[in-house]
Amino acid sequence: MFRVIWYGLVCDDRPVMTLGLREGPETVRRLRPGEPLIFRLSGTGGEPCPVVELVGEMSEMRDWFGRTLLRMRLMHALVGGRRLNDGQLHEFCCLGGWRRWLEAGSG
Repeated sequence: MFRVIWYGLVCDDRPVMTLGLREGPETVRRLRPGEPLIFRLSGTGGEPCPVVELVGEMSEMRDWFGRTLLRMRLMHALVGGRRLNDGQLHEFCCLGGWRRWLEAGSG
């Protein structure tokens, strides 16, 4: 398990996620492009919300000021145990859509 210090979701041809990891590249070397990665989001600030699992394939790994920057192409997502279809995944990744999904799921 790696410690994420930053992440971003981007809508491109296919949704892409960028992760900044606390660990340096030498620690993360066992990850290879094309390997599946699972990233879990949970509530922040004590707010209850559904667990989100974003599943993707790593496309790039590089040094980021002594830490690691990973890019992954998202293949699918589960929000509160419910799998999102392609259109929902695109909406989830665009313009803070993930916040709307989490707020709707916690209410």
